[in-house]
Amino acid sequence: MQQAGDNTGVQELPSKADISKQLGTGPGSGEWGYINHRSGWADAEASLIWLRKEVESLSNGRVTFVTAEATSLIFSASGSSVLGANTSDGTQYHADLTILAAGAWSSKFLDLRSQVHASGQCLLYVHVSDAEQERLKDLPVLLNMSTGWFIIPPRNNILKIARHAHGYSNPTTIPHPHPSASSSSSEKHITVSLPRTMYDSPSNAVPLPFQKEAAAALAQLLPDLSPRPFISTRICWYSDTPAGEFLITYCDKPVEEGGLGMKGVFLATGGSGHGFKFLPVLGEKIVDVMEGKDEEWARKWGWKDRREWDGMTEDGSRAGRRGEVLGPLEEVNQKSRL
Repeated sequence: MQQAGDNTGVQELPSKADISKQLGTGPGSGEWGYINHRSGWADAEASLIWLRKEVESLSNGRVTFVTAEATSLIFSASGSSVLGANTSDGTQYHADLTILAAGAWSSKFLDLRSQVHASGQCLLYVHVSDAEQERLKDLPVLLNMSTGWFIIPPRNNILKIARHAHGYSNPTTIPHPHPSASSSSSEKHITVSLPRTMYDSPSNAVPLPFQKEAAAALAQLLPDLSPRPFISTRICWYSDTPAGEFLITYCDKPVEEGGLGMKGVFLATGGSGHGFKFLPVLGEKIVDVMEGKDEEWARKWGWKDRREWDGMTEDGSRAGRRGEVLGPLEEVNQKSRL
């Protein structure tokens, strides 16, 4: 690849012809763009597998991994403190401090309607031949910032296309996680967006209208790739915040100030689709905030005084329609086929 003339590694692509020359796959869908030669993509699954092995080998038995489904938090009689967590097999785990790092499932455990929202982001996969794999293996990560569509270079003959969007909501009515601590004692149930995944709904799929849009976007971004069906689709769930910032904080802000007034629990959530890229440093920063060693990040990632929020992230990077809701599972199953 041609390198940029400065130390940033960023090279402007001021026309369709420049984009086409850089990609070698046709003009794509942009009129102007840039390429960052110092950027790229990382394998999240492999990274987390490696990280777990490192923790197991270096912790000298101080860290124990438990494979179980957490179903709820354990609250004190007054509801003002968290004492641990319940799991689906009936086991209770008690702790002086419970760290809730549940991602898009966070709202299942605490009333976080004013702070985080689970949005479903659609991923779609196509098979490429050995020849196409070889031709596209060094393709840059493609992202059209106007439409949100992006493509990850193929690996093992699989190419992924997705859209960084406002996403789908999955409104779910659940018992209030902590009714005795709620500002409204009569609110026995709340409705929040929670993930609907292939683990609990094996036939879940990306809705057909989105699949059709993705097929059109793929033809625009990679016009020399012949049309083909998607071999699989899935919905990836973000834990969104209004400005795309993390929510890393204690939950003891008083209820009258818009908080939960709850002791014994610390939140580490709100990845907003970009949490993984901070993997090498985020854990250290979370501990600094937890131990009161970093006031700047504690303010930035703290509980926001907000009573209402429509769940849409305004971080400047989202595209597509706002306020989309997943239809009934039966409808998705019937329609989500090309």
